[in-house]
Amino acid sequence: MMKICVQLLILVMLAYPAGGYSQDEPAKVQGRISTLWGEPIEGAEVSFYQLEGIRGISPTEKLVRTTRTDKQGAYRIDDLPWGQYRVNVASLGWGHTEVWRFYLWRGASRVLDMGIPIGYEHSLAQITLSGLIQQVDKTPVEEVTVKLINAFENRESQQVRTDKAGRFEFDLIQPGQYVVYAAKPGYLVSSASVDLGNGSKEALNLILKNGQPKYVKMRQH
Repeated sequence: MMKICVQLLILVMLAYPAGGYSQDEPAKVQGRISTLWGEPIEGAEVSFYQLEGIRGISPTEKLVRTTRTDKQGAYRIDDLPWGQYRVNVASLGWGHTEVWRFYLWRGASRVLDMGIPIGYEHSLAQITLSGLIQQVDKTPVEEVTVKLINAFENRESQQVRTDKAGRFEFDLIQPGQYVVYAAKPGYLVSSASVDLGNGSKEALNLILKNGQPKYVKMRQH
């Protein structure tokens, strides 16, 4: 009997969270849409599709809300039912981007900023970013994980490893502002920002310093 009562209590707690809001309290999302180099995009269409059941190998979905960005590239949508969403962003003359399985819980208030890449119909020339990872004494470091991430759209990213000479290279076609991270066990992470224009060939060298991150030790009971 006690076990049944505990199970019922858990079900009630899940149905009525401690925050005091009901199951039907809607969520809201606000954000900013920009190019990959940070220029706000006015009039971009932002659509929220709620993911439903699985049919075949793909989830079914329904369009719940659509809005457009203002002159600052900002948007806001209230009264969204809680659940999982696919968020699609498109703008005439540009490309489009989307986020899958963006989750909204009951009463949630979330921020979702997204960057739109240039449409591939434009004249885009290959961009090359190369460089060298060294220690402080100029010794090259091999097998360093080097990651390139766009500052305004983290889905625009690449990852490589340095060779025996500590060298790396990225080839891409989307211009924009990027952040480069270099990491390897036994070293502190190093990073730098770089502005990559259409067809540019840039060089970036980073220094890795020996060291270990400071972990918080968990007490064992």
